[in-house]
Amino acid sequence: GAAADPIGDAQAQAAMLAQRVHDLRIQAEQASEAYDVAEGQLQAAVSRHLSAQKDADAAQQAVAAQVADAGARARALYENGGALGLYAQLLNSGDPGTLLDRLQGVRHVVARVDSAGVRVHAAADAAKAKTQVLQSVADEQIKLAEKASAAAGKVREALSQQQALLDNANAQVRTLEKQAEELALAQAQAQFSQRLQSARA
Repeated sequence: GAAADPIGDAQAQAAMLAQRVHDLRIQAEQASEAYDVAEGQLQAAVSRHLSAQKDADAAQQAVAAQVADAGARARALYENGGALGLYAQLLNSGDPGTLLDRLQGVRHVVARVDSAGVRVHAAADAAKAKTQVLQSVADEQIKLAEKASAAAGKVREALSQQQALLDNANAQVRTLEKQAEELALAQAQAQFSQRLQSARA
């Protein structure tokens, strides 16, 4: 107790801080790696989301094209006197065989437009659903990347604080050692001059 060892204490303190800094360095590396992984996953999620968005846009455009095409066909039909006009033309042709063929032809065109429309709508809906799922995946990844970044930042901050404490502790050890040396030197000089005086006497 009474015979305290300030240099020993300071050295022990510095050694403890050095160990803590070492541990934090390892943690900082791990946190930085975790952030890199999160960022990589985020980029993958975002690019998947963007490509799904492109698919959805293409499907929507296809729907619009089909609708425009069906509209054009309907307009052509009405410009020829509408469905009744078309039927009248067919009836006037006089040949029941051709009439049926033509009716089948018209039906076929209409059915084709309808089924294409249904197909494209289904594709657009699927693309939209996929985009929404990927959007939420991307949002989740953004949160994870932000968390990883914050964690890495905290570790780096702790590391720099501990490093500063360690530098101080080391400086303190050096100061104490220097003071001890100066004291020893002063004592040695005092003893020497004492001996010298005794010798003179």
